[in-house]
Amino acid sequence: MGIEFEWDLDSADEQAQPGKVGRRDTVRQWKRLARLGFLLLVLTLLAGGFFLRLREVDSQQEDLLRASVETEITALRLGDLQAFQQMQASGDQAQQLFWRDLFDAWQMRKLESNARGGGVAAMAISGEDAWVQVEEIIHGETWLHTWFYRRSGKGWRHVSPQAGWRGHARSHRVSGLRIDYEDIDAPLVTGLGPELESWLVRGCQLLNCAVRPALNVQVLAQPGAPVWSTADSWLLLLPSPWTGLVRQGDALNTGLRAEVARLLSERLLREIAGQPGPAWSREARWLHASADAWLAGRLLQEDSGQHLLKSISANFGEDAPAALIKGLEPTSTLDLVADVTGVPDLHDAALDWRDLLAWQVGEEAATRLAGERDAFLAFYDLRDEALGVLARARFVAGEFIAPLVVDEVEPVNASGGELLLRAQVRDASSTIPVFFRLVEGRWLRAS
Repeated sequence: MGIEFEWDLDSADEQAQPGKVGRRDTVRQWKRLARLGFLLLVLTLLAGGFFLRLREVDSQQEDLLRASVETEITALRLGDLQAFQQMQASGDQAQQLFWRDLFDAWQMRKLESNARGGGVAAMAISGEDAWVQVEEIIHGETWLHTWFYRRSGKGWRHVSPQAGWRGHARSHRVSGLRIDYEDIDAPLVTGLGPELESWLVRGCQLLNCAVRPALNVQVLAQPGAPVWSTADSWLLLLPSPWTGLVRQGDALNTGLRAEVARLLSERLLREIAGQPGPAWSREARWLHASADAWLAGRLLQEDSGQHLLKSISANFGEDAPAALIKGLEPTSTLDLVADVTGVPDLHDAALDWRDLLAWQVGEEAATRLAGERDAFLAFYDLRDEALGVLARARFVAGEFIAPLVVDEVEPVNASGGELLLRAQVRDASSTIPVFFRLVEGRWLRAS
């Protein structure tokens, strides 16, 4: 007879009653689950309380920030410079000038446009930094200022755009295009990105690019105009629209859009035709400038007023302007147009010369105002001695000083069957016919 321990009895009991053992395991599992559930509940309540406290703190900071902004708006409305300056962060002389310019510009708009301050349109806070978009009503339209803030012992204080928090760094990348920006400029990139991609493709189609260039854009937190980087010929430095006053819902305003299209067309053109210099003939310089404006107009789908290139494209196909641009050289004359169109006599090309002739009579007036006699006479066919005498007299008298418009150009037969162009030139008070003769690839004054 031996001693039986409790666990031996339990083991024997388990063997004798397997159903009881199963129930006991189930109870133990439920107890473990209950303890785990309780622990999760406690953690959830703690986390919820923590996040509620964070939200309460965030809400308090939003209220404090909003109060600071409203204090500034009130100071601007009352014209109280001292109260406005008290809400600004301390800074160097450049920052002090920035605040004063902002204050003075607001006061000027109140006088000239009956502008008035609105409310806070949007705000974002990240730790000690924030930005706020403030409404200003000008001529019944809502415009937005974007002001940047930093929290200190004195509360929220206004800082310059260059020193402000603008969100996380982002990058928009598609084939042949990269735009680096920060969160605040997402509306700008949303509007501009697809257009830039389309412009690159369309520009290269119009110019028959051998290789489509890769364009990089960097959005900068500084005011100014978009420019090309001096370090990278295909890096466009684009000022954030939020450094100034922006119409609500129009981050990519018409002026900025047109300027970016102009810069892109200029750079595409330079890749193919080079950069005009002082040694270029006047016709070559004009053709280059006209091609630049024509391409920008095509990108923007607007009429740029480049009548000659439009008529070349319409009469001789879309490849004709690209051929002309690729053929441009410093010594080019209008003979290049004859080569591209395959029409030896430009009288027969049925082209629209209005913009070229308007430019010529404008340049003629400009050289007269500048006192450049030889440059003035170069617009005339001096083989005609009588015309030469008349031209010298005009230089002294100052004919065609007012702004000029060429309304109509048509080929005409002069005496002896000579073909000329007759342009109806209009100034502020009258319209007169002016005749031009084609001489060695140039339209020269024949009257």
